[in-house]
Amino acid sequence: MSLLSDILRRTRSDLVERRSHLPLSELQRRAEDMPPPKSLKDALSKRFSIIGEIKRRSPSTGDMNSRNVADALDVYNDSPIITAISVLTDEPFFGGSLERLWQVRKATSKPILRKDFIVDEYQVWEARAFGADAILLMGAVHEEQPSRLKDLYELAKSLGLQALVEIGTNQAGPKKQAAIVPRDAEIWGINSRKFPGSPLKLRIRASKLLGQDFTTSSNRHRQLRRLIPPGKIAVAESGIEQPREIDALVHLGYNAALIGTAFLKGPRRVADVVAAFAERIANLKHAATDIAHPDLAWQRTTPQ
Repeated sequence: MSLLSDILRRTRSDLVERRSHLPLSELQRRAEDMPPPKSLKDALSKRFSIIGEIKRRSPSTGDMNSRNVADALDVYNDSPIITAISVLTDEPFFGGSLERLWQVRKATSKPILRKDFIVDEYQVWEARAFGADAILLMGAVHEEQPSRLKDLYELAKSLGLQALVEIGTNQAGPKKQAAIVPRDAEIWGINSRKFPGSPLKLRIRASKLLGQDFTTSSNRHRQLRRLIPPGKIAVAESGIEQPREIDALVHLGYNAALIGTAFLKGPRRVADVVAAFAERIANLKHAATDIAHPDLAWQRTTPQ
């Protein structure tokens, strides 16, 4: 049983409980009263930027630095390089909640991505009702039922929500996941995390012990970049730990990076870490949103 399978089993169990406490009709009524969503795509289109993440813990690296978690929202709001905010709403594995999503909505004018393991239409309505502007849809979660991914995507669109559709993890392989992404999806993500595999528990244990995430491989951002069609917004997710890694992402034609652990985990203040990333991006000569030129090496790299 993989970690992803464990998370999905708990997600579905928690979903049954939430439905019993808050009917779908009440969610829909609340969603109708919300202001129009902000555009995540527009926030990521002007120059290379960062989606700053808020979470209390992760299965791979354990608890975040509580001081940094508390300070993150103010830092993200103040930093021009953070153009959107990702809020984990999974409680058992990441320490998030819908209440936290709502708190962030009331405290920021930047677009908010609800990051969770979305498997049901109820969760899409939750995202809209609690103030998200976009949702994460994972190809790895829906690779066995591609029609479900399409249905969730279409519902999100009908509610004015954008979707960051992610590929790169789990059994079927990134090529198969890319094939089920709706063709009109405008924001694509490459996740460098490796959920399956027998050494996973050892990698998680080492990650927590040494404070470095060994469950990711940033090389996958290079290997899988070619799976994102031209003209799409490309987001690199997971495994970005140092400001110098931004150079390669820009060269590969990514528009943005989603970063959480690097900002929140360590002893350094989140404001100092964000400032270091901002300085690196400011110093890049080509930190623009243009899709990389077709003759770049990454487009000749075969995904693994």
